[in-house]
Amino acid sequence: MGSWEDADKKKRIAIISICTFLMVAMVMATSIVLSIKHKENRSKDFDNNKTHAVSTMKAVEILCQPTDYKKECEESLKAEANTTDTRKLIQIAFNITIERIGNSLKKTNLMHKVEKDHKATMALDTCKQLMDLSINGFNRSLERIRRFNIYNFDNILTNLKVWLSGAITYQETCLDGFENINSDAGEKMRDVLTKSMHMSSNVLAIIYALSKTLSDLNATNVVAARGLLQDSEDQHVLNHDELLPSWVDDGSAVRRFLHTSSQKLKPHVVVAKDGSGKFKRINEALKMVPKKNKKPFIIYIRKGVYHEYVEVTKQMTHVVFVGDGRNKTRITGNKNFMDGINTYRTSTVGIVIQGGSIVSSHEYHSVRFKNKTYLARPWKNYSRTIFLDTYIDDVIQCNGYVPWQGSKGTISSKDTCFYAEYNNDNFPGSNKSKLVNCNGIKKLTKKSASSFLPSKFFHKDDWIKVTRIPYQSGMASTKH
Repeated sequence: MGSWEDADKKKRIAIISICTFLMVAMVMATSIVLSIKHKENRSKDFDNNKTHAVSTMKAVEILCQPTDYKKECEESLKAEANTTDTRKLIQIAFNITIERIGNSLKKTNLMHKVEKDHKATMALDTCKQLMDLSINGFNRSLERIRRFNIYNFDNILTNLKVWLSGAITYQETCLDGFENINSDAGEKMRDVLTKSMHMSSNVLAIIYALSKTLSDLNATNVVAARGLLQDSEDQHVLNHDELLPSWVDDGSAVRRFLHTSSQKLKPHVVVAKDGSGKFKRINEALKMVPKKNKKPFIIYIRKGVYHEYVEVTKQMTHVVFVGDGRNKTRITGNKNFMDGINTYRTSTVGIVIQGGSIVSSHEYHSVRFKNKTYLARPWKNYSRTIFLDTYIDDVIQCNGYVPWQGSKGTISSKDTCFYAEYNNDNFPGSNKSKLVNCNGIKKLTKKSASSFLPSKFFHKDDWIKVTRIPYQSGMASTKH
């Protein structure tokens, strides 16, 4: 019995050992299979990630194609982007630009603290304000990109081009403030702004290219183009009764204001030089504008001559000035660069003149030939001035324009400017034979002049017409 039991025991041990071996083998086999599958999945994920990365890089390269600073555009976006979606890539480009301008603003604050030169300090103050405005322009544009509607892209992109061009101009104007200043602050400021200006230029180029691409699509392809910028919210499209620009925050309030006669307007604040109003100065009245104001805030300025420099900041929104007439309510000033004020700070109030007359006042008439006056002079490269249907008196010198004298006496911008006149040839002050010798002086034909008519230049002028401001959108039928 003992030998049989021993044999049976050995047999059971052998069977258990074999089963254990088989189980271990099965576990190992399963582990190997799972390991192989895991490696395959990892390899597949790696391939997918690699494919996505390649697609992202390709999308970035396509987006940056129209830019002037392609390398900076591609490097900055590739470092931040993980998408092929055009809208998201554009938003990333905006955010990068805003961040860079913000960094420039921080460095400007540090420069301002250590600068000793008074004019340089003034220029740095201007830069701080301008960069803040530039950031505001980009933020405003970014918000519109988020609400992009393929069916209303024309209006949206037009606004974006205006705001972005303004944002870039703010940065360039900052640098202009350092001209003829005995300090190295200007060069330091240029170094500080280089990256933000390059990226700003790139963003504007991207928007222009996008605008052209969408404009070139015909009506049958518009729906297909929706995939270019996905997940957009529908933006309200103005109808014939709502001909207001898309950037107006509260269209209903503005419409009510525009359809109210001047006699029935109820001003929020009255300014009067003689003390009969709440304030004697316009700038004091501006302090009353509520923060985040979204409705027309009317400031009535009674007759009188106001010697002050009116500054409506970006926080003072929807401000409306109402006077007693152009010959009764006047705002005047005499700041100029020669008195140590940089050009940006010399404006009194911005105005637009269309189809008007350029004549001397009664007080100035007797000295008009002694103190020479010109139509314009090119300030910086590619400056542009066009006079259409304008009466030009002999107060203007016959040669019309004067070259801009840059630093160290150099004549700048004379070959890149674009100055032209049309339909005012026979007026006393419009003798083209004596125009200053610049390649930029152009003679416009009726066809070329039509490109600068308000109806085209302002990209549809319905929003201007609704204001009931005296306005002529086309060419005058006869001369003055």
